[in-house]
Amino acid sequence: MPVPVVLAMALLASQAANAWPSCVDIFASTYPNSQTDDAFVPDDACQICHQSANGGGNFNGYGNDLLANGASGAGFSCTGVDFVAALRAVESLDSDNAQSLNLNIAEIEAGTQPGWCDTQTPGCSNSGGTAPSVPLDPAQPPPANNPPVADAGGPYSGEAGTTLIQFDGSGSSDPDGDTLTFEWEFGDGNTATGMMPTHTYAAAGNYEVRLVVDDGQARSDPSLTSAAISAPPVNLAPVANPGGPYAAEPGQTITFDGAASADPNGDPLTYSWDFGDGSTGSGVNPTHAYTAAANYTVTLTVNDTQLDSDPVTTTAEIAAAPANRAPTADPGGPYSASTGETIRFDGGASSDPDGDALTYSWDFGDRTTGTGATPEHSYVAAGVYEVSLVVSDGNLESAPAATRVEVVDLVAGQPDDAALYDTNCGFCHGDPWAGAAVEDALPGLRRVGGARSCNIAGSIYGTSVFPNGVPEMQFLQGLTEADIDAIAEYLNSRDASGEQRYVATCAGCHGDNGSGGRTDEDVHGDSADEIWEAIYDEEEMAYLACMPRSDIDSIAGFLASHDDDFDDDGIDDDDDADDDNDGIDDDADHDDDNDGRSDDEEREDGTDPRNDDTDGDGVNDGDEHEDGTNPRDTDTDDDDLDDGEEREHGTDPKNPDTDDDGKPDGEEVKVLGTNPLVADSTTPDDSSGGGGGTTGLPLLLTLLAVLRRRLQR
Repeated sequence: MPVPVVLAMALLASQAANAWPSCVDIFASTYPNSQTDDAFVPDDACQICHQSANGGGNFNGYGNDLLANGASGAGFSCTGVDFVAALRAVESLDSDNAQSLNLNIAEIEAGTQPGWCDTQTPGCSNSGGTAPSVPLDPAQPPPANNPPVADAGGPYSGEAGTTLIQFDGSGSSDPDGDTLTFEWEFGDGNTATGMMPTHTYAAAGNYEVRLVVDDGQARSDPSLTSAAISAPPVNLAPVANPGGPYAAEPGQTITFDGAASADPNGDPLTYSWDFGDGSTGSGVNPTHAYTAAANYTVTLTVNDTQLDSDPVTTTAEIAAAPANRAPTADPGGPYSASTGETIRFDGGASSDPDGDALTYSWDFGDRTTGTGATPEHSYVAAGVYEVSLVVSDGNLESAPAATRVEVVDLVAGQPDDAALYDTNCGFCHGDPWAGAAVEDALPGLRRVGGARSCNIAGSIYGTSVFPNGVPEMQFLQGLTEADIDAIAEYLNSRDASGEQRYVATCAGCHGDNGSGGRTDEDVHGDSADEIWEAIYDEEEMAYLACMPRSDIDSIAGFLASHDDDFDDDGIDDDDDADDDNDGIDDDADHDDDNDGRSDDEEREDGTDPRNDDTDGDGVNDGDEHEDGTNPRDTDTDDDDLDDGEEREHGTDPKNPDTDDDGKPDGEEVKVLGTNPLVADSTTPDDSSGGGGGTTGLPLLLTLLAVLRRRLQR
């Protein structure tokens, strides 16, 4: 007779009350943290191993596995065998055959029944009897989300100005069957949502069409296709776009921009401007200065040599400058140093309400004076000095503003914190106070004056954005806490501006000016309270808790200097669903400054995603990318003509000598007055619409200025 049957008969012949206490007690002591046996009233605990609450010879799957793995011969007392060994032997089995769920030990640890399973579970194998009304199987985690797959369809084709193309993203899919949202970019600056949007292209060309789908939890990789747009067989009228609105003061020159005008046939355009004050102009970027304050209607009409466009208007608001107001001095500080140590004072936070240029007059409190925004000075004797600053806008002076300098004698044997910084950090981040906070020429890009110990430790050892530390700084992970504290003490031995503290603390995540960065979170205008709350409420920022409130106030002051209402519509960016007022919701807008380069591309390029012309040379960042010029350098080829002027004169912005005659384009235009497009030209250049060469004394003075600039490079 098989052993399990013998044991079953022995158990049936005994009283249940004599058998189960020892079995359940051993089970409970073996698994003290499990609630599997606690789920029963005492007389029902037999169902851990049996089909019935009364025990008996009918075993469930778990009981049978115990019998087969050492519990046989127990008789009516589980102390008759090594019952613990039998329990351990079946931990790795799946007694209830719920193969999609858990092994016996997992169910015991979850407080459920290893011998019973939910009958709705595939493969469930209960051994008969009535299942107990206690937890049978552990709750299962929801399945992981799988990203969707975009399908932009296409390729597409049509005619400029006439064909309404229906795009089709119906081939997109989600492995989990989630509902999808659709984000389209048509390659001409226009976007749309929905599965099957329609669009008409204004001009002929080959466009890259891009589709990204979102299942609410994950975004797909982009799906790319093309749209081949041909010119229509018959000539269609062009469309004018005068840009604007524009604003200036009387006498200030405005550069108008009609570059967004288009022709469906791809024909070249001529431009006719009416400035609204009786003056007219031509060309894509004419300039004009109004003499009187008023609101003017500016009208542009373009022509493709056959047809005129409809006139399109914009406005030029010309307002008189306000009466001059006195500036305000800010000497920075307080400062501290050792005797003989050079202090770099910083009056950069001084301001003029009219935007006038300032001059600076310093009194260092030791009978010496200085000038300039950031003079340097050292003290011979220890003591506390009062430093005073007065600024002037050329007409009015500010009231004196004072700060303190505490000078101490250098203690013999004091650790050289500056040398520690120079050895470990200086070759990437340079002199912390020697230049702009963000400096492209630095290997480390940013100066870190004002960084605190937690800023430095986070960069080296890890933050939420860089869990293992910034890759370029991981080699410093041998620095001790004392080393980091010493470096931080040096970086705070002089007063740091709000910009310096922001760049050293926040720029790695939020961008150099708060407009985005790796986290794509715009913090323009954030107050000190908002920053303080983020550090103490958001886990990923908790590592910044070593920063004093004065640092936070300083950073908030820097962020407040940036416009937190990007489109000037009266709604703060934090509350505005469309920051640039272009009709595209921010969540779907990947080009905040509408310059043809997405925000992510601009961050890779190092340009400002909130300024369509980062270097201010009159050519937007997208056009500079297409032209191959440097959108962060006003004069890519260093020929004394900025990239915008090169466009006006038709010269090559990537070649300092377009006509290869040995004379730089800037010298020919601004000094010699010759044509930079014709070698050895002696004819004055008229590519800008008039004007002759410079002669006599003005020529000599201009030539000397150009030579001086070259010697300074």
